[in-house]
Amino acid sequence: MRLSNAIIFLLLSFSFNSCSDNNISIINSKTIDEKIIFEVEYTNWAWGYQHFGYFIDTTGDVHSYDLGTSNITLYDTSFDYYSEEYLRAKFNHADTLRRTVNHDSLRWSYTLARLVLPGPYSDRTNIGADMGSISYYVYLYDPVVTKYHKILLSQEGDWTFYNTQESAMVLVPWLKRVTGLYF
Repeated sequence: MRLSNAIIFLLLSFSFNSCSDNNISIINSKTIDEKIIFEVEYTNWAWGYQHFGYFIDTTGDVHSYDLGTSNITLYDTSFDYYSEEYLRAKFNHADTLRRTVNHDSLRWSYTLARLVLPGPYSDRTNIGADMGSISYYVYLYDPVVTKYHKILLSQEGDWTFYNTQESAMVLVPWLKRVTGLYF
C-alpha cells in the first residue's frame, strides 16, 4: 500500500509540473549524479538479423544505436550484471542523439527506477510470429559488485510479458514516449 501511495504522489507531482509531453526537452539543463541507464532494445532474427535500440545515459541524452549493421557480437553471459566496459562496447554504436530528457523528468524516472526489483513477472503470452521483440530495461549500478544490474521492465512482440511491480509498469509508458519505440 505504501508503494502505491508513493507512486500516485509521484505521478500527481509529475503531472502538475508537466501537463503535456513538454517533459521531453531538447536542452539538457543539468547532469544528475546517478548511475542509472535506461534501454529500449529491438531484436529480430526472422528474415535477417536486426538489433537496434535507444539508451538514455546519465545526463538524460537519448541515443539510438544499431548493432545489426556492426561486426560486433555481444554475448550475454553476465547473469544480469554488466561492466561499464561492456555497456560502452554495446552503446558505442550510437549514431544519433535523438533528444534530451529534461532534469525533472529524469529525476522522476530515477526515483521510480530505484524501486524496481527483478520480478515478479506476468505470464508469457504469445502475440505473433516473426515480430521480434522490444525489451525495456533499467540498469542500476551496484557499488558492491561494481557493475550495472540489468532489470527487465517489459517485453513486447512474439512473446509478451512484464514486470508486475507498479514502478516498472509506470516506467514503460514513459520509455515508450521518450524513445518512440513500441509495437
